[in-house]
Amino acid sequence: MFALGIIFYKLLNASSSLNQAASYQLLSYKLADELRQSSDDLTRLVRSYVATGDKSYKDQYMAVVDIRAGKRVRPVDYYRIYWDFVAGGVDKPRADSKELISLEDLMKKNGFSAEEFKKLKESSARSNGLIELETKAMNAVDGIFEDDSGNFTIKGEPDFKMAMDLVNGKQYHKYKAEIMKPLDDFFVLMEKRTKSQVDTAQNNLNILQILFVAVLIITIVLVGLIVFAGSKITECVLGGTPAGLEKVINGLALGDLTQEIIANSKSSAMGQLKVAADNLSKLIIDAKNLSSENSSIAGELFATSLQSRKRIDESSSIVKQTTQKADDIKTIMHEGIEIAKENKINLEQANAYMEESNQSIARLTKEIQNSADTENELAKTIGQLSKDAEQVKDILTVINDIADQTNLLALNAAIEAARAGEHGRGFAVVADEVRKLAERTQKSLIEINSTINVIVQSIADSSERMIKNAQDVSALVDISNQVKDKIFSMSSTMDETIKITEATVNNYLINVNEIDLMAESIKNINGLSIENARSAEEMAEAADHLSKMTETLNAKLSEFKT
Repeated sequence: MFALGIIFYKLLNASSSLNQAASYQLLSYKLADELRQSSDDLTRLVRSYVATGDKSYKDQYMAVVDIRAGKRVRPVDYYRIYWDFVAGGVDKPRADSKELISLEDLMKKNGFSAEEFKKLKESSARSNGLIELETKAMNAVDGIFEDDSGNFTIKGEPDFKMAMDLVNGKQYHKYKAEIMKPLDDFFVLMEKRTKSQVDTAQNNLNILQILFVAVLIITIVLVGLIVFAGSKITECVLGGTPAGLEKVINGLALGDLTQEIIANSKSSAMGQLKVAADNLSKLIIDAKNLSSENSSIAGELFATSLQSRKRIDESSSIVKQTTQKADDIKTIMHEGIEIAKENKINLEQANAYMEESNQSIARLTKEIQNSADTENELAKTIGQLSKDAEQVKDILTVINDIADQTNLLALNAAIEAARAGEHGRGFAVVADEVRKLAERTQKSLIEINSTINVIVQSIADSSERMIKNAQDVSALVDISNQVKDKIFSMSSTMDETIKITEATVNNYLINVNEIDLMAESIKNINGLSIENARSAEEMAEAADHLSKMTETLNAKLSEFKT
């Protein structure tokens, strides 16, 4: 069978090789045909261009050359009809592929032989004359002609006749035939190579097919011989006929351990089966006895588990009551803590307000003190103004005396001018003006003196009031200091109260934590009680299940005939 599998595997590989060789043959034909078709397309396009002068044919000509040289991406399925559709007006019959590779590289990639490439190079070497004719023809259509050195530099009128003669004359066909001869040899070599590959793969496949059929026939014959020999060997190994063994096995399957088992030997299958049946009969008898004992034990376990469950339920009830009381105490303690915390917050707020008030009073006291100092300074300044006003009055008295003297002098001057007669008239006028000026000065001095007296009296009154205000402000400063001291004393008392409240809250928290620990312990006890109850219930269920299983086992064991 192993050899048959290996041959079958090689047969599959040979079939795959044949398919691969056929695929390479088809691809080689396509690439070779592409080479031939592109040559025909170039001939057709150059003739169309020289006949019509339509630049699109020249563009198509250059596109064919670029694709074959690998300078332009290849259209999808390029082996199919393409340029005939383009020449007929279809812009792009099929989309471009992403493949940018020359036709020669494609041939190398697909295993073309060196001899085949030699023919291609020979054909390429012979194409120079044809290319020269086609170049002359297309340049003639463009109005560009050769100079003496062979360069296309001379421009003139397009010469369509010359171009047509070049691409349709005997020389063109001669060059074409010279190029096609190596290509024809290339086709023969390519066909010979691919046919050889296909024939080799086909021969390998035929040989493997014949070998596979031969091995298969031999295998079938060997299997028949093995089956015949196996039937004889089986009868010796079984210790009886297969039908007799089947009858005994069916009886054992139905639970009949009383049937008589006859075996040729103890080492045969029938002998071993007889020993197993005897041992099974003894085992079932022992199992029936043990099952009866298990049934009794299961009943006792069930009764014990019910009593345990009852006691556990009572314990669980007590634990639940204790837990509830602990929760109530904890709730009361939490409420006390919240109240104490609120009182502490209120006291802290009140203390903060008192601190702010104390600071405000301190600022007010400072401002009042500043006002008192300012009042005292103003009082001093006003007193100084009063003194300055008195000095001004003294100066005005002196000025008044000067005015009196001036008036007296003016009077004397007038008298002397009168005595002088006509010569003293001008001097008399001056003396009269001086007298009038002295009188106005005296009058102004009287008014100024009156005004200064009023100012001095007002200054004295203001000074007295300012001194009185300064004294009152000083008294307010003393009162503010007393209030500040009292507020400071109250703030200290509140700080002590806050500390006591905080200590009370901490004590509450300690008690609550202890109660939580106690409640957690009680919950753990309750959890253990629940687990014990569940275990007792599971034990009762297990005992009940054991009892039922024992009954079932007894029922099953009773099916065996012993």
